[in-house]
Amino acid sequence: MFSLKYLITSSLLLLLFFNSLQGQDTGSITISIPDFEFSRRGQLIVLIFESKEGFPTDINLAHRFSKSRGDNIGEMIGTFGAVPYGEYAIVAYYDKNSNNKLDTNFLGISKEPIGTSSGSKFRRLKFEKASFILNEPSKEFEIKLY
Repeated sequence: MFSLKYLITSSLLLLLFFNSLQGQDTGSITISIPDFEFSRRGQLIVLIFESKEGFPTDINLAHRFSKSRGDNIGEMIGTFGAVPYGEYAIVAYYDKNSNNKLDTNFLGISKEPIGTSSGSKFRRLKFEKASFILNEPSKEFEIKLY
């Protein structure tokens, strides 16, 4: 009886061990924002979404996000690591007044500089147009804010 219990327990532990080794494939996403001037008053917000829910500006529904402040002139670079393979869309915007939201006009068009992973210049953004597939160890994006 003891040996059967030991065999079953050992088998389950080995199965769990090998399943954990397979794990989910992940990659890194590096984002660079060239030639932009940031002031102390504003903040750069970068959001990575895995669905259209909350896209393009709901920080609470973003898969990952980052906020940067301070005086910077030139290129900003950041990397998000261990991102599971899948479909994503990136939005970066300069929150001029640091109110933690993208200010828009009455039509929903951005009044603050914004850019996406697709390089779209449109101020009304759609997840489908900005999305990409992460299926490799690293992916790089240069996002220009317009």
